Amino acid sequence: MRSLHCLRNLGYLKEIVILVSTATPKEYLNYLEERHYPYIVSGNDHVDYEKAFQILHEQYGCKYMRTDSGGGLTNKLLENGLIDEISLVISPCFVGNKEKQLFDNLLLSEKVNLELQGTENAEHGCLSLRYAVKNKD
Repeated sequence: MRSLHCLRNLGYLKEIVILVSTATPKEYLNYLEERHYPYIVSGNDHVDYEKAFQILHEQYGCKYMRTDSGGGLTNKLLENGLIDEISLVISPCFVGNKEKQLFDNLLLSEKVNLELQGTENAEHGCLSLRYAVKNKD
């Protein structure tokens, strides 16, 4: 995360609010303050996403969020019922390396049902799928 300012200077990040917990080291908070990054403290040992999202809505008028994450964050958000829609892009190739894959860290305690909302052919033979997250079984 220490390269946020580099990405922002390149134009990849415009408006950003960092979510932290009370356990976040003071040095990191100083880093954020020195670079004028707004942050929200929510939760003790870990970020309380539900509370943080409520603050984002109240203070910043945020209605929609996008996250490009691996299984850890996705798992936490799904478990807490904080995801309304999932978008997947299927690429026409197989990857056989030992790198972590999209669902490696997804350890849900309950099944999450999805309902297909739309499909779209994308560039290079990719297929984009949009799913609504339904109630857990």
